[in-house]
Amino acid sequence: MPAFRGVRIEERQVAMKIQMIEHDPYFGVNNIDLWADENGHQVERTFIGAKERPGPPELDTFDWLILMGGAQHAWEDDLYPWLIEEKRFIGRALSAGKPVLGICFGTQLLAEVMGGRVFAMEDKEIGWHEIRINEAGRASWLFDGLPGIFTSFHFHGDHYDLPGGLASLAQSPPSPNQAFVAPGPTVGLQFHPEYTLDNVRWSIKQYGSLWQKGPHVPGPDKTAELTEAMPDTYWLMAALLDNIVARFGEAS
Repeated sequence: MPAFRGVRIEERQVAMKIQMIEHDPYFGVNNIDLWADENGHQVERTFIGAKERPGPPELDTFDWLILMGGAQHAWEDDLYPWLIEEKRFIGRALSAGKPVLGICFGTQLLAEVMGGRVFAMEDKEIGWHEIRINEAGRASWLFDGLPGIFTSFHFHGDHYDLPGGLASLAQSPPSPNQAFVAPGPTVGLQFHPEYTLDNVRWSIKQYGSLWQKGPHVPGPDKTAELTEAMPDTYWLMAALLDNIVARFGEAS
């Protein structure tokens, strides 16, 4: 894949404060960090799963809310009581009109807060897999400038039904709702464009031994082999982030 840097919108990009809500231990710089650094934006992290975690940030302290992935399940409020607080926080951010981006588990939380249902998949999806942009996706600004089929990393065993009135913009064989857009702009991505190749290598090292092979889980050895043959992943995340920022202040 060429080193595509997305739809450049230099005149629209001003310095922003990005609040990144994390649910798993920090595993290194990701493609969002690289994009933010390239464009002069500030990223602040709140690690929700920390034992001595702070409460949710105040809405006036950030311009963009990004909900990251996690090993939890969206329905585990009893096991992780902080999920209740986080879901309320997400609801407040949406009501306030804050731009919100969800990735993987973050998208599942976002979908639930918006009225969708999160559920365990019959077959997990872990590793490098193709995503196909559908007709609605081709008409959406989210995928402006992107190829109709692209490869991204996946790491999820849960999926979601779309909140009412929203359309799926892309899919993979086991995951029919890989992306959606709502006003805000609010964007949900089931896949992991934020993963750098080093992030993938870290995940293989940390979790690969737990990956049971399946129809959409090739296993750690094959995933490692594919990772070494994979081109840089920054182009995809940068393109998506640029397209989202281009919609700030506009009706979605």
